[in-house]
Formats: sequence, structure tokens, C-alpha cells
Amino acid sequence: MLLPQRGYEYTLAVFDSSFLEQLTYLDIQVPLRLRLGKPKFCFYLDGGASLGFVLDGNRRASSDGNSVVTDLFTHCPSGQTVGESRGYDVMGIIGGGLEMKLGPGRLSFGGRYNVDLNDLYDFKDQSAPPDWQEVKWRSFDFTLGYGLTPDFF
Repeated sequence: MLLPQRGYEYTLAVFDSSFLEQLTYLDIQVPLRLRLGKPKFCFYLDGGASLGFVLDGNRRASSDGNSVVTDLFTHCPSGQTVGESRGYDVMGIIGGGLEMKLGPGRLSFGGRYNVDLNDLYDFKDQSAPPDWQEVKWRSFDFTLGYGLTPDFF
């Protein structure tokens, strides 16, 4: 499980204003790993999915040199209303890395590319703002880890 923060900023030039949103998620990742090589030293490929739930967030609106920060109250998927965050996020994961035997376990170095599969907002009945573009997260994660092998137990 991870607790990442994600956000975006957009500007409305017509009104000389900008908006910044930052959201904190609880991510549950389910990757599958394919190892290629010898047990002492191998490469691996990761692929899978991640389901994230919005825990909290805030929005900063700025116009004419004035700023207002608002806490965003997010809902579970069943309690969403028009124009609010879905409250959840579904992402695809792909990556790879290197593992080597070290002591009773394995040391690993890796990287993953995460891509969002749904829009952050769920506008119903064409209530989206004019010229709306979907908000989809994309990120790179780099990891360093150590895991115990089953024969250790």
C-alpha cells in the first residue's frame, strides 16, 4: 500500500485565473512479476493494476493576485455528485528491474510506469466546463527493496 499525492494545475486565460488541486490517495497495487535469469542475479518484469482511494485534498484558486484554498470533501464512488472527484482511481502498471541474492533474501532495484485508466472527474449530463480535457495521472516510480525468500521461513 502507498500514500501518494497527485495533483494538477490549470489556467483560464479568459478570466486570468488558475487552479491547483492536490489529492492524497491510498493505493493498493497488485503487480505480477516475471523473473528472467539465474536465482542469484536476475532481471524481472512487472505488470498489473492499482486501485487508489482519495483520502483528502485541497484546491487553490487564484485570480487577480488573490488566492483561496479550499479543502475538497471527496466521496466514495457511490456517493459522488456532479463535477466532484470520483473518489477512486484505477491505474495500469508496467515496469521492470534487477534482483540479486543478498544474505537470506533478495535486493531489488526497479522502476514502474503508472497510467490512469479513468478520468478524475465524472461529469454527468454534459455538465463539464467548456473545453474540458480529461485529468489522467501518469507517473514513474523508482524502488529499492529487500525481500525475504520463502526458504528463509
